[in-house]
Amino acid sequence: MPFKKNDPNINRRGRPPVRPDLPTAKIKKLAADFLQDKIKDLGELYEKLKPKEKVQLIIQMYKMTMPPPVEELERLSEEDLDRLIEKLSKN
Repeated sequence: MPFKKNDPNINRRGRPPVRPDLPTAKIKKLAADFLQDKIKDLGELYEKLKPKEKVQLIIQMYKMTMPPPVEELERLSEEDLDRLIEKLSKN
């Protein structure tokens, strides 16, 4: 249902600017500070882990540091990939 001219429900000021969520920002800073303090102990703690726990830790750290794989590219055929490579190499 469209608005009528001079409708009082129309927001003439537009969307308000995005404000960072302060509690979330504080929690992220606390977590980062905590990790910064504990990074020195990481090697010692790692050596105390069982082999299975070491592998799990490595996998978790890998997931946090590496970008996820692009699944869309995996679905492309060889011909589509060749066309994409050709287009990208022209630029």
